[in-house]
Amino acid sequence: MKQTSTSSLTSNSRYMTKLNLKAIALLFSLAICCYACQSNEQQEQQLSVTKISNNLWKKTKAKKKDKREGPHNFFALHHSLRTRAGEQAPRYEVNYKQQAFQKALRLNQTNSKARKQLDWIERGPGNVGGRTRGLIVDARDTTHLTWLVGSAGGGIWRTTTGGEDWTLVTEELPNMATTTLATSAADPNIIYAGTGEGFDEQMIRGDGIYKSTDGGDTWSVLAATNNSPQFNNVLRLVVDPADPNIVLAATRGDFRVQPDTSATTTIGQIMKSTDGGVTWRAVFGTMDDPSNTFGDAVQQIVADPTDFNILYASVRDAYILKSTDKGETWAIVFDARETSIGRMEMSISPVDNQTIYFGAETNSGAVLYRTQD
Repeated sequence: MKQTSTSSLTSNSRYMTKLNLKAIALLFSLAICCYACQSNEQQEQQLSVTKISNNLWKKTKAKKKDKREGPHNFFALHHSLRTRAGEQAPRYEVNYKQQAFQKALRLNQTNSKARKQLDWIERGPGNVGGRTRGLIVDARDTTHLTWLVGSAGGGIWRTTTGGEDWTLVTEELPNMATTTLATSAADPNIIYAGTGEGFDEQMIRGDGIYKSTDGGDTWSVLAATNNSPQFNNVLRLVVDPADPNIVLAATRGDFRVQPDTSATTTIGQIMKSTDGGVTWRAVFGTMDDPSNTFGDAVQQIVADPTDFNILYASVRDAYILKSTDKGETWAIVFDARETSIGRMEMSISPVDNQTIYFGAETNSGAVLYRTQD
């Protein structure tokens, strides 16, 4: 009896074990199926959202009938508002804002009537910082907490607290597109500021180059750049760290909204001064139609951190240039004319001047390049 009972118990145990294993396997299969269904459902939902978004985008684009709508046409609209009927372009002279500002200052000085003091309260907006394009750290401050920054449309600002507080230092400047700043280690009191971005026609145009000889407290326009079409847009500045009088500027002429059937003109240049900005001469130039928004304009200049004789410049849609004589002559070291590369921004390694990186925008996104020779 004991043997029979033991045998029965053993059989029952084996049977129950098989049932448990089958149950576990069944539950595991059900769990996998549920997870797969859920994943497929989520994937289908994501694809549906994408398709819906695309459909909505297509519908939105289909509804847009007036081609004049959109912020990208701001410059064209502004151009038409300043152009008289029957004429092709405004009559305003080059750097007319600077001239009008100087005239207003003269009239203000000769006006004998006392100016009435008005109490103003700032009401905002206080949350629109804009774009910061230029930045230098004041070498006179050993704490490195004093900076000067140039904005795309708000002038030059200074902080002495490492960015906690800011003060506008260019209230007397008629142009607020102070997009590039440069100084020399030989004299940090001398600072140059270029106006006008010049990357496309939607941006604020400039009025030449301004200079400060007191570390940014006061500024004055360089007369040679004030009434020159060559300095309508100053994209970048570099200054010799051993001589603050040697300055190079990447500039672009004014944008032309109306197409021109005449010969192409010089739109991008590298200008050089050896007397602190009193006089300038062109050391490189590109030819294109001024109505071409993204023409072959010189958009950046960088200097070798160990040797100012060696300079690099990027030309949009075209190539990268190199100079070994402080910008007197230039040679192509990277040709991008047969690629989809547009704007290029370079950076030289501070510990190895043979290593240079540049990021470039393309038709499909962006790409990063590096050279070590």
